[in-house]
Amino acid sequence: MVLKKMPPFRTRRDCLKGHVGCLPALTKLRRAIWPRIRAEIAWQGAPFWPREIDGEEFIGELHGPCTGAQSVYYRHVWKAAGQTIFRNLERMSTPILQAGLRYPEFCKDFQADRSMKKPGISFTFVRDPLSRFFSGYAEIEHRLAAGFADYLHLQDDLQPFARGTRERGRAFLEAFLRNAINHDGHVKPQSEFLAALGNCGVATDFVGKTESFQQDWARLVASLGCPAAPFDGSLGLHPNDAHDKEALQRGIGFNFFKMNSSQDASQLDRQMHSMALTAALADGGSILPQRY
Repeated sequence: MVLKKMPPFRTRRDCLKGHVGCLPALTKLRRAIWPRIRAEIAWQGAPFWPREIDGEEFIGELHGPCTGAQSVYYRHVWKAAGQTIFRNLERMSTPILQAGLRYPEFCKDFQADRSMKKPGISFTFVRDPLSRFFSGYAEIEHRLAAGFADYLHLQDDLQPFARGTRERGRAFLEAFLRNAINHDGHVKPQSEFLAALGNCGVATDFVGKTESFQQDWARLVASLGCPAAPFDGSLGLHPNDAHDKEALQRGIGFNFFKMNSSQDASQLDRQMHSMALTAALADGGSILPQRY
C-alpha cells in the first residue's frame, strides 16, 4: 500500500495541554489512518472512536530533601509501569503523601494549585505502543483466568481457541479492533489518557518513556530538586505470562521481538509490520516529543 503524507493534526498540542480539543483531534486522526489499518491487517470494520478515561490519578506532596516543586501530579497511563512509578515515588522522598483521586478531584486540585502559582510538576510515562499492547493482552488473559467479571464479554470470542495459540491471539486482535475491548485501559491508546474529562483538563509538563526510564527518571527527579534516585524497575510489577504475549505476536504476524543477527533487518521488519497497528494504538505518536 502506498502511504500518503498525513495532514497536520493538533493532537500533540491539545492532548499535552489537557485541552477539550484532544478527543476531537484524535477522532479526526483515527478517521484518517483507519484505511491504512484496514489495508495492513485485512480488516473491514469501522473504527472505534477515542473516549476519555478516569485512569487513577495521584497527587504527591514532596517533603524532606526535595527543594524544587512541592507537588507532583501523576497521570497514570495503564501498562506503562504505573505501579512501579508509585513505589519509586515513595522511595524518592520521605514521606510522600499519595492520595488516589478520581479525575474531577485531581483536576480541581491541580487547577487550584496552578492558579495560586504553587510550585509543582505534572507528568506521565508512556511505553512503546506494541510492547504495551502485548503486555496488556497478557494481563487481560490473566484476569480472564482469574474470573474477572469485566471480561466475560471477551470470553465468547476467545473460548474456541486454546490459550497461548496464534488463533487466540488473532481472535483478541479482532475483538480489539471492534470496540477496543470495551475501551479497556490496559490496551487503550495512550493519548486518550491525557484528554480532558468533564471540561476540566490537566496540562502535562513532562512525558517520559519506559524504554529510557533511567535517563528520563533522572531528568524528572532533577527537575523536582530531589537527590539522585535510580529508578528501580523491579517494584510493583503486575503478573502476566510471556506465552500470552508471544501468542498475540504470532496471531498478528509480528516477529520483531525475536531479534536475529541482523539488527538492520530486524529494525526494518519492525517498521514494516508495526506501521498500521501502531497508528491504531497510539494515534501516530500524538503525545510523544518524538516518535518511537
